[in-house]
Amino acid sequence: MCSDVIGRFDSEEYRQWADVAARNDLGNIAGDEYYRDERDGLFEAYTVDVGGKVVRCPLYTRDEWFRYDGNLSEMVEVDQETDVDPVHDEAALQEWAAKMAYRTGQNVADTKITDHVWNGDLFTPTRVSLDGPKLTVAQSDYFSYLSNSSQLLTELYLALFDAGVDPTAGRAEVRQVIDDLSLPYREEVVPSMSKVTGEIGDHHPAIGVSAIPIIRTEDGHKMMLLKRGERVASSPGQYAGVGGVMDHSTDPQHHLLRETVEELFGAEEGTHPMEHPNGKRLLNALDAKDAHIDYLMTCVDASRASYHIRMLLYVENEQLGEWVLKEHNPNFETKTMKLVDIEDPQVVGRLPTEYDFSPTTGGNVYEALRHLHEQYDVGVGEQITRVVP
Repeated sequence: MCSDVIGRFDSEEYRQWADVAARNDLGNIAGDEYYRDERDGLFEAYTVDVGGKVVRCPLYTRDEWFRYDGNLSEMVEVDQETDVDPVHDEAALQEWAAKMAYRTGQNVADTKITDHVWNGDLFTPTRVSLDGPKLTVAQSDYFSYLSNSSQLLTELYLALFDAGVDPTAGRAEVRQVIDDLSLPYREEVVPSMSKVTGEIGDHHPAIGVSAIPIIRTEDGHKMMLLKRGERVASSPGQYAGVGGVMDHSTDPQHHLLRETVEELFGAEEGTHPMEHPNGKRLLNALDAKDAHIDYLMTCVDASRASYHIRMLLYVENEQLGEWVLKEHNPNFETKTMKLVDIEDPQVVGRLPTEYDFSPTTGGNVYEALRHLHEQYDVGVGEQITRVVP
């Protein structure tokens, strides 16, 4: 499949189509429709009722993955027995680099992989429990993840483009064609969601770790939604929380704090939380129970079959919340920030229609609001209920 990718991305017509499709989340819509009719009983799509509006997110999860009673630092453990062989598919990496060149207004024909993509370590699951969100991981790298995830996503795009699907299409249009699409790579690697549990295959899924920040201010409780830049690698122009793929640490809380000092306070990438004054203050606030990092759920996305650990970052202390707002300094990934009043039921009810969430953010937002109401009696999360899709 990849031998065809580069030639296709040289087409201006396809480049324009793919750029619009990415902003419309078409890949995740198609991935969700591909797995929609599975009846193996292992997974269900994350679906909620938000003030009377049913919202289906392109995420798959289990009831057992909404609870974790142990220490977060022990949720992910390193596999001492399994070595994962790297997979560096030059064509897939070149396609990704070409996509970034196009998005940033550079010459696609002359772009090199290293112009837009750099390799580095990350962790990939080798075993996953069905009984709870316990992940066993091995060391992999970013090129291996991209080599496989890029193929899964690009194959969907090419098939939809060849089928004449409009890049702004919704679920109804995709559902009409999904069964007729030729998706040999997906059918080989992830033909069903059941392939992402137990012993994991060789498609090198990443583990995303993120949280929705909710802070107490003098004007009440606010949710911080970060709008991603138009030129970032994934989910351009969409709203998200703070987070990224698990690489330097297998401790979800430590990883989240590192991403927080980068994306909320503008620290250099890779900065250890203890090496940043704002990181130190957050750690002290967690120890003093003025702030909380609570586990919400683990899920798998529909387009790339990667894992996501979703949490809530709740700043309960009002003075500390005002400090977060004062110190907020976005990095290159998140150019703007929106404060959302989570105590107004009408505002919360409009979330599904008013905000273009990144593919994995919607579920994080709704679970954060549900948890905040149940655990801290804050907000109007009682108007959000999980439903069977």
